[in-house]
Amino acid sequence: MTRKFFLTGEFSILIRGALKRWPRLAGPVLVTTLTSFVLMAAGAYRFSEVGALTGSQWLRTFANSYTSEVMPDFSLRAAVGQGAIMTFLKGESWFDTNLWTMRYELLGSFVAFGLAALIYPLRHRRLILAYCILTALLLTHSISPQYVAFPVGVALAALLPKQGRALNPAAAAASIVLVIYLLGFTRGAGGAYTFLNAILPYNIPATYIHVLASAGIIATIEKSSSAKALLSSRGFALLGEWSFPLYLIHLLVLCSVGCATFLAMPEALSRSAATAITIVVSFVAAYPLVVFNRWWIKRLNGAIAGLM
Repeated sequence: MTRKFFLTGEFSILIRGALKRWPRLAGPVLVTTLTSFVLMAAGAYRFSEVGALTGSQWLRTFANSYTSEVMPDFSLRAAVGQGAIMTFLKGESWFDTNLWTMRYELLGSFVAFGLAALIYPLRHRRLILAYCILTALLLTHSISPQYVAFPVGVALAALLPKQGRALNPAAAAASIVLVIYLLGFTRGAGGAYTFLNAILPYNIPATYIHVLASAGIIATIEKSSSAKALLSSRGFALLGEWSFPLYLIHLLVLCSVGCATFLAMPEALSRSAATAITIVVSFVAAYPLVVFNRWWIKRLNGAIAGLM
């Protein structure tokens, strides 16, 4: 979000980013909560039946949307309020529990914009790094470790050189393998993660490891011309465009079409069929959201340009 600002020094980039950040996220999120409302009202969700059959508490409670036998408010009013405001203000996410990240995404974005503006005049790399570390520590101590990703991202945007010596392909490949390994880390996991769990203090959240790994893969790609060229290709650009709609919609598909498929198929085929159908239909269902996203971003950019 701040890399282009550090490359150009144009403060208008931060202003535009800040002005459009909430509506940019709220548009597709509102479409998602309204879609979930329609599915719920139409009786298309079959998660409770599959949860009972499989013993999955996660499914039985609509991906942990609620923890008691009392269903949350799945009214149209609640869907509109949650999609437009409450998931960002309070973290409400019972229409789609993937929306729990949206509050962090919105508030963290403003942390990133503000921190970037603060450190831009600084000329010493160590001072820039110190400000970013201090911000990360304050956010972790006072709010949540989830916000650490944002000052780390600003540090990368500010400190990665515009040009420099590129990594050789072997080093880049080794780095990518390492960070993929770190991204899979969970507390208490055995197997390949036994050693990592043994050497890390238990009070260090796994989030820190994931942020470190994410920073590593960003730095690696920035320093690898071949990896950067590959990820800048049309196919990967389309994957990036589809990633947010898929993230928003796949749970709704899993709990409706996926669960219905599980119930309709013979037991021997139910899991594999439900998995395959969920993947295919998730892409199909994400397409309208991709189209909406393109239209929404275009309209927002035009509105912000008019203001500035």
